[in-house]
Amino acid sequence: MKHAKLSPSAAEKWTNCPGMPTLAAKVDYQVGLPAAVGTLIHNMTEQLLKGFLVDVTLEDYWLGKKEYVEDFEIEVDQDMIDCAKIYVDYVQERAKRLNGKLLVEQKVRLPRNIRRFIRLCRCINNHST
Repeated sequence: MKHAKLSPSAAEKWTNCPGMPTLAAKVDYQVGLPAAVGTLIHNMTEQLLKGFLVDVTLEDYWLGKKEYVEDFEIEVDQDMIDCAKIYVDYVQERAKRLNGKLLVEQKVRLPRNIRRFIRLCRCINNHST
């Protein structure tokens, strides 16, 4: 998965230091095991939020499965699945409560008031091309 140049998770940095994305692009990108596990959990949540798992649970599909993320071999355990479920439940509940359209892994055009946008849309992950 290609990481966004202006990712929501780093928004506080790049909204306060506009030169940060350009500087970061000059540094070799390295991933640690916790980030790789997070990427794997992200993939699980995406499957659930997009409705890709039909008539199968996360446990049935993922539990005990070994996946390669970056340079790590990761075996999916119940804690990872529980993290994915908690996140998905939260996102779906918020979408329902706000009566909003859930955008999952969609490219979106960022508004001028980016700080307000990020506070409102934490679950949107904007990938640059």
